[in-house]
Amino acid sequence: FFDFKRRLLYSAINFFSCSALSMFFESTYTNSEVVMYHIADRAYTLPTSLTGSQATALVASTGNVSFDIQVNGVSKGSVVYNISATGSFTFASPVAVAIGDKLKLVAPASADATLAGVAITLAATV
Repeated sequence: FFDFKRRLLYSAINFFSCSALSMFFESTYTNSEVVMYHIADRAYTLPTSLTGSQATALVASTGNVSFDIQVNGVSKGSVVYNISATGSFTFASPVAVAIGDKLKLVAPASADATLAGVAITLAATV
């Protein structure tokens, strides 16, 4: 799915007992922009440390950047780019997501001037 800024908003993939939520945005982002918004159509669990998840960028950040991962408006963890094109995950414990729950990925309050072409896949189990 693309919006008018040519950004892939997200796709959801389900392979038997594993699921993945993938998103890409081509350009830079704005302060506190919601870069992904997903409403669960099935129950799944996001594992501790988001094991199996991936984060990368076409253009590296010039600073430390942290995207907030929220479920129903509550922060559960983050995707962090530390002067890098490779992201890491901070996710302290598993999170059960129920049908109808809302998952958001929110950009930091101060946008990084260079981080762009961000691709993030969150691995989950169903």
